[in-house]
Amino acid sequence: MILLLLHALLCSYILPVLSLSITLRGLSHPLVNVSTPVLLTSGSDDPSQFWIVVRRTFSPDFNTTLLIQTVENFTANRTVSLVFPSAGNTSIEAETTSLTLASTNITFAYSEFFQVDEGPTHNISPSYTRDAEFPPVASANVSSTVSSSTTASSSDTASSSSPHKAAIIAGVVCGAFLLASIITVLLIWRYRKRQRRAPSRAFLHDLDDKRQPRTSRKNQPLSDPPPPYSPRISRVASRLFRWARGDNDSAPSRKP
Repeated sequence: MILLLLHALLCSYILPVLSLSITLRGLSHPLVNVSTPVLLTSGSDDPSQFWIVVRRTFSPDFNTTLLIQTVENFTANRTVSLVFPSAGNTSIEAETTSLTLASTNITFAYSEFFQVDEGPTHNISPSYTRDAEFPPVASANVSSTVSSSTTASSSDTASSSSPHKAAIIAGVVCGAFLLASIITVLLIWRYRKRQRRAPSRAFLHDLDDKRQPRTSRKNQPLSDPPPPYSPRISRVASRLFRWARGDNDSAPSRKP
């Protein structure tokens, strides 16, 4: 009997852990939106790469996935930080891809169910910083980095906007000068065109004055005397007239 007990005790110390163990560190009831450390204890058959899946259980037949986080190069015990987005009955599972079935995940380890309580929604508590073993200076470095990057981006924006303003002002001045030049050329061309057309208009006015209708005899006043009557008699007719009166005895000779 004693030999059997010693053999069982020896086997418990020699045989390694055959599967992954998932346990919470620190708080037994983690808070919402607060990073919680989770200890992953390595086993002999654990894959080097798998996924940590956080599920919330509403009933024995219904649960929903809240978070999926990848674990790579897993060869020894490791502590990972998880942030639970909602309160309720929650569990953590470890899944890997099946080697025999395509597009199928296999759950090879899981934790016990635990309750996630309501917590702060914006700021991270100091206990989270201590439990996750992050140095307190990290937040200061992050804030200083953010402020310096903001300042650098604002200075870059200001320096990049100044050349654009100068280019816009130069474009406006050049456009105004070009518009003024075009208007001046149009005014000069119109003035010269009017100067060329002025003599022709005067000539047309003179023609209009010369083409005025003459007054007819009917429009003449009655007081003006009529022109004297002076009939024009030919030489042959005067000779015949004198022959008929007897002034000349000889008749007009006719040439054969």
